[in-house]
Amino acid sequence: MKGIICENAKELARKLHGALKTKHKRYTLRPFNRFDSERSMWWVIPSTAYPAYKFGKYIIKDGTFFVGVHIEKGLEKSFDNKKALMMDHTWAWHEFIEAVKSGEIEDILLAIHQKMKDAVQISVLVDIPELNEQ
Repeated sequence: MKGIICENAKELARKLHGALKTKHKRYTLRPFNRFDSERSMWWVIPSTAYPAYKFGKYIIKDGTFFVGVHIEKGLEKSFDNKKALMMDHTWAWHEFIEAVKSGEIEDILLAIHQKMKDAVQISVLVDIPELNEQ
């Protein structure tokens, strides 16, 4: 199996960012922790917008080199100090849910598993942040 040798998540994120470049699509490379970019988790975002909550993002972490797709679901009801978190029709969440319903996500994950066997671990992580409605 071919592989990519990288010193850290930053280097792997840069390589992924470079591989995704096309003349029709612009991606932005961002560290999660801008104060420690050498050890930070990195995002490759299909936009220059900031914040980038509404976009699906590639996520790269150190350790065993976790590489995945990060899709956020925005808030459905308004909180005064959380306007950027309000979901509308432009969020990637809607496209993701449709792909889950149609079986497209399952097909993709099965294809990865069939090609890679035990070389990769496939998992779905759900994180529900706590919101204080004060």
